[in-house]
Formats: sequence, structure tokens, C-alpha cells
Amino acid sequence: MDVKLYYYSNHEITVYWDQSKCVHAGVCFTHLRRVFNPLQRPWIDMRGASSDQIIETVAKCPTGALSFAWNEEQAKRYAF
Repeated sequence: MDVKLYYYSNHEITVYWDQSKCVHAGVCFTHLRRVFNPLQRPWIDMRGASSDQIIETVAKCPTGALSFAWNEEQAKRYAF
């Protein structure tokens, strides 16, 4: 199966969507439609909620199709 990876960023995090893993369970847009809206393009709008809210919703993805990473400056801030 081909991996189809898309990414969406704000000033703190980048959300990755692996289309090849997505089964459209609807968890993301049920919990946070301001960000995850399959009726709009692009379907992920990082301006719709705080990074913490987005991370919380990404963590609920049952297939792992959604993931996130801290952007470089934020990664330095949270490094131990």
C-alpha cells in the first residue's frame, strides 16, 4: 500500500495525516470539527483550536492515521 502522508502546521506543532491508514472512523471531526472538517479543503485547519486541543484529539485517532510532532522551537522548549 502506498503511503500518502500530508502535513499541516501552526506555530507550535505539525499534524501528520497518513491517508493510507485512515478508515474515516470520524473520531477527529466528531471531537474537534473546528480543526478537522472533511467537508472543507484543506480538511485540517490548524487555526481552529489550541495546540493542546489538537494534540488531545490526534491522540484519540483509533488507527494512528493522525500523529503530531512539536515544531523545532517548541521541541527545544520541551526537551529534557
